[in-house]
Amino acid sequence: MKKIMTIIHSRILSEYTRIILEAHGLTYLRAENAVKGMEKLQGEQYDVLIVEQQLPVITGTELIANVRKKQTAGDLQIFNGSIILLTPIAKPVSLGGADYCFLYPDESKQFENHIQSLA
Repeated sequence: MKKIMTIIHSRILSEYTRIILEAHGLTYLRAENAVKGMEKLQGEQYDVLIVEQQLPVITGTELIANVRKKQTAGDLQIFNGSIILLTPIAKPVSLGGADYCFLYPDESKQFENHIQSLA
């Protein structure tokens, strides 16, 4: 089973992500904020990281860039989610190395399909 962490500030996006993950029988660890998420990522190996773009203190883009710089091994998949329309979100390379970006609620079905492929 995949080891998944979420770093999501928005209650709406957090609840939506929880429902989708649990619906597909996936368990996950929720980091309270970007700093705690980075600490947990340094201590353990994860397969998937789901990050919200609009985090307080640092953006999802900055967090992802930091994770990619410090990543030592493994094939960490990173999902970057947003509940508002950001033009560059369709270009993962411009978001610090995210593998998949989604807009909530517009691309909810596509996100769910990606999550389903992890199960």
